[in-house]
Amino acid sequence: MALAVADRQSLLSFAPGDPLFETARKAGEYVRASKAAATRRAYDSDWRHFEGWCGSNGLVPLPAEPRSVALYIAHLASPGEGESPRKAATISRRLTSINTVHKMAGLDSPATMNHRLVAATFHGIRRTLGTAQTRKKPLTRERLIKILDALEGPIAAARDKALLLIGFAGALRRSELAAMRFEDVIWHRKGITIRLPRSKTDQEAVGREVEILWECMIRPAR
Repeated sequence: MALAVADRQSLLSFAPGDPLFETARKAGEYVRASKAAATRRAYDSDWRHFEGWCGSNGLVPLPAEPRSVALYIAHLASPGEGESPRKAATISRRLTSINTVHKMAGLDSPATMNHRLVAATFHGIRRTLGTAQTRKKPLTRERLIKILDALEGPIAAARDKALLLIGFAGALRRSELAAMRFEDVIWHRKGITIRLPRSKTDQEAVGREVEILWECMIRPAR
């Protein structure tokens, strides 16, 4: 994986047997932990795409030149027949991925706005494509009731209904629901308190508590 390779390159000066080898290995683990797993997967996917595009066009991906990056994002915005233009937000993430791999490898990044050619190309793309993002439609009470009515099975359905209701009442993300454990739930007379050890907006695991009152739970009419 691209970031793992960059992590290793930044610590290559320490070989097995060196007094600092184990410390360097742990440092590499902390560096990898600085990014969420989903973020690392996205960066790796972005880097593989950039690397493949460079290979197809006779360009060097690492270290890349600002001109190569400008050409790459222009390709993303106007890929030609058979492909859809990438959104400005996606192109911005691709630039971040290229920047991250270069920095992790101890190289100056060609993908920052400090390079006039990259900055001008990206700003032109934003003006041409726009920057509005597509938002997901919210799950309404009526839709939730339909989903609950469609669930079948004595145990699995009860579990899924409970998760859906808790997620709806607490405005929880899918990742937060998936990470919930029984010991994270505190039952009391008025409802439950859910201890969330980590979330998308809490990357350093400070944690937070979500209160869900029984009166907030939906009771579909039969």
